[in-house]
Amino acid sequence: MNRASDLKIADIGCGTGAATRVLARELDAHVTAVDFLPELLAQLEDAAGRAGLADRITTLCASMESLPFAESELDAIWSEGAIYNMGFAAGITAWRRY
Repeated sequence: MNRASDLKIADIGCGTGAATRVLARELDAHVTAVDFLPELLAQLEDAAGRAGLADRITTLCASMESLPFAESELDAIWSEGAIYNMGFAAGITAWRRY
């Protein structure tokens, strides 16, 4: 079994999902794309569908400060250019359990 295809990644503060699509495609991972703006998530869903990645990306409209993930649910968290919104140290502390 290819371990990479079992990877569960969250892209927190994903915006329109440029990094989300790269992670899903290059790592053959399942990526949960999190943003608090539904219009950005809709754009990501459209782009993922066009790129053939819809089955690897799930969008989630939520605040990065109140995430619904279970403890140890994720293999990795990506938050390019977004974690600063809550503060890097605060984000690392809050998300470490996932």
